Amino acid sequence: MLSDRELASLHVRLEVPVVAQDIVDGRSAMDDATCYGLHDALAEQQPDSALLSIAMAAEKIAAKYLHMSAHFVVLKMEAARMTQEYGELWLDHASQQPLDDMDVYERLKHVPEDLGALSELLENASSILQGRSPDVAELCRVLLVQADSHALIAECVLEQAEALADAEDAALEPCVIGAQTAQYSDNIIQFPGV
Repeated sequence: MLSDRELASLHVRLEVPVVAQDIVDGRSAMDDATCYGLHDALAEQQPDSALLSIAMAAEKIAAKYLHMSAHFVVLKMEAARMTQEYGELWLDHASQQPLDDMDVYERLKHVPEDLGALSELLENASSILQGRSPDVAELCRVLLVQADSHALIAECVLEQAEALADAEDAALEPCVIGAQTAQYSDNIIQFPGV
């Protein structure tokens, strides 16, 4: 579980949750410059960082409007889960701690699906808030567009990683099978160049 200090570090490093909090609290307006700035900031992030930024911003939105609909309860729970699940890995990577490749892959393979879920939840939140808080509704739309975009990017990255892993496995298989066959066919070990 992430500590308050770690959550604060994520907020500051990712920037988008801080801007989202200001919009939700009414300290900033969702004007064209802010809209462009959010799109730009999210577009420059990798899918896992964007997922964290969007989840943390969604959690701020949901916390403010919990009283309006059960939908915001679900949004808050899902966003909090994603923040906890990916935040620790993100902080470990940012602090250059050694990471297990398989553990990283097992966690990151769910990024496209989680981004898609966030997008759907934010679309519903935007619809609910449209008449009551247009700035926050627009914030939800920016976040959902970026969630959809990053979900596509994450899917492509994972497909490429899986294809590369499959190609490496396929290239290794004949060598392993050949070595096992040679090993069991006789007691003579063949050395290259002999």
